[in-house]
Formats: sequence, C-alpha cells, structure tokens
Amino acid sequence: MKSSKYFSVKEIIKIVLIAFGILLFICLSILKSNVDTKRIYDALYTVDPESLKFKAYVYQNFKIDSGVAYMVFTKEILKELNIEKNQAAPQVNLIGNLLGCYAWVFFAEGEEGMVRVELRSSGFPIQPVAVYFGGGGHLQASGCVLDDINKYQQVIDKIKENYRSYKNED
Repeated sequence: MKSSKYFSVKEIIKIVLIAFGILLFICLSILKSNVDTKRIYDALYTVDPESLKFKAYVYQNFKIDSGVAYMVFTKEILKELNIEKNQAAPQVNLIGNLLGCYAWVFFAEGEEGMVRVELRSSGFPIQPVAVYFGGGGHLQASGCVLDDINKYQQVIDKIKENYRSYKNED
C-alpha cells in the first residue's frame, strides 16, 4: 500500500471484501452454535408497559420553542409516570433530530428539587450552554443541574441566543 492519505478504489474494495468475509464467518458461526434467536429477539424488542407509558407521555407533551424541542418533568409528573429523574433525563433522544429542530432538552426534577438537564444538538455546539449553567460534556451532548424547575426557560433562551451567534459566524 502506498503512503498516501487516500485509499485507491482497489484498496477500498479489498478492505470491504475482507470485512464482509469476517462478518459472514461470524454469522455462520452463530447459526451453527444453536443460538436461541427467540430469546435474543425478546430481549431486544420486549417493552414493559411503564416504559411505553413514559414514551407516550413524551410524544404527546413535548414542546418546541424556535427550533428547540424540550420536555419539562416536574417531580409530580415523574411520580405519576412512576419514573425517577435519572431514568427519565437520559431518554432525551426520544425527541432528537425532529424536523426543524437544532437542539433538544429534557428537564427532570428530583424529589429534592434539583433538576437534571440533558442537552443534545444536531451539529450546533450545545456544550457552552451546559457550561454556562455549571455543567459540561461533549460538544453536541452535554448536561447540567438547575436548582429550580422554573429556570428551564433560561436554558432554552440561552440555547437560542447561542444558536443565533453560531449561525451569524457561518
């Protein structure tokens, strides 16, 4: 192979064929080993009713504010849904990549009043917003904690402000 930063078409085809051969070998090995495919299928696709109720609530109640999709879960709502804030907040991607939305956020209030905030985006750097509110994370996946559920609008407003600045830089 030449020392170049690009692969030739011939080299790419060779790599793809090798990878396909390895994948085929793995699949044949699994099929020969009498794997319980029903058990695997059930483990992957069985949904418990509580989880389904949570998802249904999210899909029926999320809001969109100028390109920011979000969900606010008060402690009362979480109690009604029978879910803890640390189970709810990480499911932020239920409203991810909505058409016309550049960011999505879950706010989940715990019994003690602290609010777990999970922020995601589709390319726009959301991390500075999390840092502004004392959190951190990755550029498009970050989080922070608020001391009051009623401060959620401040986070939404900061996301919109940062997005306007980001778009003006392009």
